[in-house]
Amino acid sequence: DPDNVQTYSLNIPEQSMITGIAVDQSNSDHLIIASGTNIYQTYDGANSWESTSAGLSGVSMILSFEQNPLNPEQLTIGTDAGIFKSIDGGNNWNQIFNSLVHHVQHSNHVDGHLMASVRTTDMSNFAIYYTTDHGDTWETISNKDLYSVNAFHTYFEFQEEIAMAYINTTDLGLL
Repeated sequence: DPDNVQTYSLNIPEQSMITGIAVDQSNSDHLIIASGTNIYQTYDGANSWESTSAGLSGVSMILSFEQNPLNPEQLTIGTDAGIFKSIDGGNNWNQIFNSLVHHVQHSNHVDGHLMASVRTTDMSNFAIYYTTDHGDTWETISNKDLYSVNAFHTYFEFQEEIAMAYINTTDLGLL
C-alpha cells in the first residue's frame, strides 16, 4: 500500500555497501545480504548475522546479487573475480565464470538461463555473457558486436527462449 509505507531500521553486520538482499518467502526473519566482500545470513530478523562466504576466495567486491526466481535456494553474485553460485541458500559458493561482472540476472522463465554484463570503465569494455546450462558454459557478445558502446548498466527481459537486453549507454542513449 503506497499510502502506508513502513520503514524498519536493521542491525547490519558491517558498514559496507549492501549490493543485494534476499528475503525468505516462508520466513521473513531469514534474510541474506551481500555486503562488501561477504554474504551474511540472519535467522532472527537481523538481530545476529553469520558470514556464509565460504568459497568466495579472490573476491574484493560484490557488484551484483541475484536470487533465482525459479529456485530460491540458488543465489548468484557478480564480482570483480567473476560469477559465483550457491545452490544451498548461500551457505557454500562455487565460481562459474572467472572474469569481472557488474550485473548478473536469472531468467524468470527457464531455470538455468542467466545473463551477465560488464560495463565500460577505464579497466573494462562492455560485454554481455549468457549461459543456458546453469553456468557450465558461457557465450560472449563482445562490445565490438554491440556497436562499441560506452555502457553503464543493463537490464535483461527474459522470455521462454530469448532475452532482450536493455543497455544504458553514455553515448547512444538507451539501446
